Amino acid sequence: MRRILPLLILLPGVATAADIACPAAITTPLAADAVPGWMVDARPSPTGFPFRGPDRPGRKGFEGVTIVDGGPGDLRAEAPGSLVPDGSAMQGGRLRQRWDLSGGSPRGFLMVCRYQDTATVLARVLPSAARECVQVLARPDAGRALSAQCR
Repeated sequence: MRRILPLLILLPGVATAADIACPAAITTPLAADAVPGWMVDARPSPTGFPFRGPDRPGRKGFEGVTIVDGGPGDLRAEAPGSLVPDGSAMQGGRLRQRWDLSGGSPRGFLMVCRYQDTATVLARVLPSAARECVQVLARPDAGRALSAQCR
């Protein structure tokens, strides 16, 4: 008897459970379509994300990630559903923060990448298959993160 194995076909533009990482830096001003797969917002919610007035053009390093329980509309919400990490641990002198997304959300999740000295953020709707997001900081009191990724 032959066994039939399911065939997974990946279509262009369909998100998979692969790692999604915040870019290490951006250069402002940033056009809306400058980073494929990401929404660019130069003026996100002043109450939900650190708001910093007008940008000076130039390269901006990655500062940190915000995980939001919600979709693209929450990027400009007065009070977006920003999630607190579910756990933090020191590993090799670095602070590792983890968000557990395995329980899902009917609203979905949004990954918001913040950058130094700019109000501009990159945002991405996470695929429903995403199970966790991890941010790594150089040390517990660091003002900026080294990396952030969701898988």
